[in-house]
Amino acid sequence: PGVGSKALFGCLLLYDVRSCYSRLRRRHTIINIKFHVMEVRRRVMAHHNILSIPIMALTSDEDNDSHMTAGSSNLTPKKKRLQRGGDILKSEKQGHRYQKFRPEWCLNSQFKYWLKPVIGDVYRAKCSMCNKDFRADISVIKNHAIGYKHKLMASNAKPKTQNALQTFINKSQVDPLGDKVKDAELLICSYDAAHDMPFAGMDHLTPVLARCFPDSKIAQALSLKRTKTKCIVKNVIGIHEKENLTKKLQCTKFSILMDESTDISSVKTACIMVRLDDEESCGIVSYFWELCQIFSEHDVQGAEEGATAKKVIQTFHQRNINVENIVGFGSDGCSTMMGKHNLLEACKQLPRKTEDLARDIHSFMKSSSKRQAQLAQFHKFLDLDVHKILHPSQTRWLSLISVVERIVEQWNALRLFFDDKWLSEHLRAAEHIHLGLNDCYIKAYFLFLLWILPKFTEMNEYFQLSKVVVIYLHQKMSMAYKDLLLIYMKRDYVYKTDLGDINPLEKNYFLPLNQMYLACKEIKDKYDFNNPILSSLPVLDPCRALSHNERDITPSLMPLVSLLPRCTDLSDSNLQKLDDEWRRLPNLINYIPAELAKTTEPDKFWHQLYHYKDENDVKMFSVLPKFVLSAMSIPHANADCERK
Repeated sequence: PGVGSKALFGCLLLYDVRSCYSRLRRRHTIINIKFHVMEVRRRVMAHHNILSIPIMALTSDEDNDSHMTAGSSNLTPKKKRLQRGGDILKSEKQGHRYQKFRPEWCLNSQFKYWLKPVIGDVYRAKCSMCNKDFRADISVIKNHAIGYKHKLMASNAKPKTQNALQTFINKSQVDPLGDKVKDAELLICSYDAAHDMPFAGMDHLTPVLARCFPDSKIAQALSLKRTKTKCIVKNVIGIHEKENLTKKLQCTKFSILMDESTDISSVKTACIMVRLDDEESCGIVSYFWELCQIFSEHDVQGAEEGATAKKVIQTFHQRNINVENIVGFGSDGCSTMMGKHNLLEACKQLPRKTEDLARDIHSFMKSSSKRQAQLAQFHKFLDLDVHKILHPSQTRWLSLISVVERIVEQWNALRLFFDDKWLSEHLRAAEHIHLGLNDCYIKAYFLFLLWILPKFTEMNEYFQLSKVVVIYLHQKMSMAYKDLLLIYMKRDYVYKTDLGDINPLEKNYFLPLNQMYLACKEIKDKYDFNNPILSSLPVLDPCRALSHNERDITPSLMPLVSLLPRCTDLSDSNLQKLDDEWRRLPNLINYIPAELAKTTEPDKFWHQLYHYKDENDVKMFSVLPKFVLSAMSIPHANADCERK
C-alpha cells in the first residue's frame, strides 16, 4: 500500500479511537478508556507510526484527558449530552442564579418577626434582630435562623404579639357552623376556667352534650377534650385576658396585693394581684396578675434581701407598665407566727393547756370509728346533737371560733366519755384529756374565748370583703377598739380622750375587773389611730360627699390630695377643677338621678357620677371621681390572693 492508503488507514483508526472514546466516556469508565487507547496506540505504531502525535495526545494523562473531552464534546451537541447525562464543560455550565427577595417569606411564622428586605438591593435580605444582611436565598435564610447568634438575640428580644382570639379564629375561612362551634368551645372553656373545674372532666362532657342535643349540629360538631381545653384556656383565653389587663394598667392607677405560699415541694411562690377601677365592671375589682417563683435551688441569689420586690417590679416592667401608676401595696407577714406583730399575740397570754386540749381531743377521735360511735352514745344520753370534733388550724383564724363552739357544746358528753376511757383503758392520752375537761379554769378560758372570738372574727370577716371598705376602715377600727376599752376601763376616760392618746395599760382608769386588756394593747400596736390618710378617707362616703354639713367640716379636698400624690398627676388648673367639683357636688343633689343618689356602694356611686352628663351631653364631674376611685383602690387586705 502507498502513502494514501496509509493516511486513509490512519483516519479510520482516528475515527475508531474517537468513537470508542465517546461511547466509553458517556459510560464514565475512565479505566477502560485508557486501556483501549493504549491498544489503539500499539496498532498505529505498528503501521509506520501514522498519526502518532494526535494519538499520543489522546492517550496523555489528566491534562490531555480534558482535551479528549473537548474533542468528544465538539462531536455531540450540548442538548443531546444533557439528555444522555453526559459531561458538560466548565465553560458551558450555567452559573448560580441569584434569587430576588420574596415578600411571602415575611408571612412565614419562622421568619415574620425578623426578616426584612434590603432597601435598594432586591437580591439581599436583612435580619432586624441581628442587624445583619445576607443573600436572599431561602437556604441562607434558614441557616441564619438556626444559628447560635440569632437564637441568642431572639431569646432576648420580645416578639410582636397579636391578639390571641384573632389567632384562634381564622377570618379568612367563612364557615358559619365552624364559627359557632368555636364560639361554643370558647364558652365551655371559659366556664371551666371560671369555676376551677378539672380538665379531665372535659373528656366526658362533649359526648354527653352530643347525646343530650342530638338535633343540634353544634353539639354534634364539638371536639373538646382535656388537652384542647388546656391549650385554649392557657394560650387563648389566658393570653387574651392578660393583654386586656395590661392595657388597663398602662393607663390606670392601681394597687398591688401579694401573698406568699409554699407548696408540698417547698417551692416558694408569690401570688400577685392588682386592684383597680375597671370601666367594664363599673367599680373597684381585683384581678390576678402573676404567679412567680421567688427562687429555686439553682437560683440561690433569689433568697437575698429585696429579691421579692425585684421579682414583683420585674413583672410590670416586662409588660411596659409604668410603676408610677402604683398607689398602694397590701401584704401580710412572711411568717404568721413570727415577730411581735402577729394576729395571735394576745393568745400567748392564755395557758398552753387550752390549745393542747382542743388538739388532743381531735387527735384522739379522728382515726377511730369505734371511739366516734361510743361518743355518739353519750350524745344521745345527754340529748345532744351528734357533731364531729373539729381540728384547730394554725393559720385559718376564722375556724377557731367553730372549734371552741363545738367543744363547749359537747363539754359534758366529752367529759363523761373520757372519764370512762380513763377508768377502763388507762391510756395516758385519755388521762391527760380527762384532767383537762375536769379543770374548771380551762373551762373558764373556753367560755372566755367563746365570748371574745366572735368580736374579732366579725371584724376579720369584714376586712376580707372584696368590696370597697378602705374608706370605712378607720371608723370600723375605732368602734371595735372603743368597745373593747369599755369592757375594763372607765367610760369617762374612753369618751373624753382621743383614741390615739388612750393608754390601754393605764391602771388608774381600770374597772374592778381588769384582766382583759391584752386585746386592746394589740390593737393599739397594730393600728395607728392618728394616721392622717385613713382618718381622712371617710369623707369620700357618698352620704358625706353629698351632705352640706360636711362642707363645714371638710370644705376642700386639697389636704387629702396632698397626702395621696400618687393618686393624681394633675396640673394646677385640674387641681383647682377637682376642688371646685367637690364644693359643687352637694348643690346638685336635687338634679342628679334618684337611683344615683340612692347608691350606697361607694365605688359604684363615683363611677356613675363620672359618667353623669348634663342636658348638653357634657360631663359635670370629670376630675373628682377619677381621684376618688384611685384612692379607693388602696388595698385594705390581701384576702383576694387566698381566694384566687
